[in-house]
Formats: sequence, C-alpha cells, structure tokens
Amino acid sequence: MTVTMGKNKAKDLKKSSTVSDHHSPVTPTGAVQGGLPPLVTVGVLVSLVAILFKILTRDDFCTIDSTKNIIQDGHKLLQDIVEKNSYYHAKFLVPNTIVQFDGILNDEEITYMKDYLERRHFGASKTMDKQAHTINAMRTSQTAWCVNECMTNPAVVALEEKIAAITSIPAANYEHLQFLKYEGNGKEYYKEHTDHIIAQTETGPGPRILTFFFYLSEVDAGETLFPTYNLKVSPKAGRAILWLNTLSENILERHPGTRHEALPVEGGTKYAGNVWIHLRNYRGAFQSGCHK
Repeated sequence: MTVTMGKNKAKDLKKSSTVSDHHSPVTPTGAVQGGLPPLVTVGVLVSLVAILFKILTRDDFCTIDSTKNIIQDGHKLLQDIVEKNSYYHAKFLVPNTIVQFDGILNDEEITYMKDYLERRHFGASKTMDKQAHTINAMRTSQTAWCVNECMTNPAVVALEEKIAAITSIPAANYEHLQFLKYEGNGKEYYKEHTDHIIAQTETGPGPRILTFFFYLSEVDAGETLFPTYNLKVSPKAGRAILWLNTLSENILERHPGTRHEALPVEGGTKYAGNVWIHLRNYRGAFQSGCHK
C-alpha cells in the first residue's frame, strides 16, 4: 500500500552498471584498428543519447506546471469513474472519497500473476524514517517492486492498461507498481499511515493524488481499515479499491480521512499490490532524477 518512495527508492530500483577496460595487444574481431570495438562505441553513443535526453526533458518533467495537472476536481473524477465502470461493479464505500471494484482481474489473470509473484524476490517492507527508508515495527509485510523486465510482463502491462481505462489517467503518472505479501501468521501488517507525502507537492510530478489498491487472494482477516470512517475492506481476489489522498478543493493538501492500515492476516497468504497515481508525469521525472 504505501511506503514513501523517494530518492532512496531510486537507489533500490536502478541497478548500476560498470564497464571494464581490457587492454589487449590483440585487436578484437570486427574492431577498428586503433579505435574502440563496435559494441563499446554503440554503448558510448547510447549513454550520450540518454544524457542528452535527460538534459532536454528535465524542465518538462521537473518544473512545477499546474497546466499539466491531470485533474482539477477529485470528487468529480471519482463520480465519473463510478458512473463509467459498472462492468466492474464500481460503487462508493465513502461518498466522493473511496471506491470499490470487483472483477478487476479474472481467475486466469490472477493465477498467472500469483505464479509470477511466487518467482519474484520479496524483501522486508520499508517505511520512511527521518528521510531514509528503514525496516521497522510499523510495517512487517513483504514487498517486491515491479521494475525492469517486470514492467513488460504481459499481465502487468494489461493491469496498467485497465487502471488507465478505469481512471482515464495514463501510466506515465504512476509510480512503479508495488507488490505486497502478508503471511497468515498474525504477525504481518502495516499500521495506520497516509500515502500523501508533503515534500512531493514541491516537485514536478506533484503529490500522490490517488491510490489504486488491488487484491490477488482471499484470506482470513487482513482487511484494509480506514479508521476515520470505521470502514474495513475485506481482501478478495480481483477486488480493488481507489481512494483520494488529497482534498478535492485543494489538490495539493493531504486528505485527513484516508489514513489507513493493513490489519494482520490470520490465515492464508495475502497477495496484493498498489499503484500510486500522481498529479503530473511521474515516470518522466523519475528518469530525470527529480522525483521524491
């Protein structure tokens, strides 16, 4: 559900690569005498193009430009979403604030995604503590970020396309999908928190205006609790909930009512995931290094 994703996340997600120079008296096959091998030349060119791209696009993604806000009125957005998504049984759990869907993924898609997750590496979830991501008692679940080859997995691509169709907000505004795993031992949970990060209001992509949270399994307990509304949402395979993290009348300000927590799972394994949706283009800002 939430873990503050900032520059520390960038360190977790971006794998550094190193190129070693091997000095040899023998010219490699296909290399130009006295020059660099073709593959090295191509690699250098690709790196230069990437650097140039960052320079040319940095202002586009890193400058705060309210004309690029994806929405102006959060309540109106959710009302439209409920009206247009009867196929997924869209309904308000809290008027103008929290929406529930069922059947977001069918049985085949759920089985495929769960099998895919079983092969991924889950690590201890982290939370933000004094501007650093740390493992602590507030959050004891397991997390796997969907980056690199995961982003091109057919099931992931299809899911993001569904979310874009449901919300009318493009994937460019999404943070990387985060998969979650809670073992049914009564010891894995995430205590009350908010997904809104104040520091993000002063960045190009702006704050997380919406959270799209989906479930891939049905378990004993393990509900998503919204204390302000005394609302518990039970995990069910194919179910999803969408909520506002900011106020409709002030799209930058934190919504006090959507603080939430993941209650301990008492039986079974809870597989779930979330996508945080930003006010403006997040993925471009992430590539440019100006996200938080």
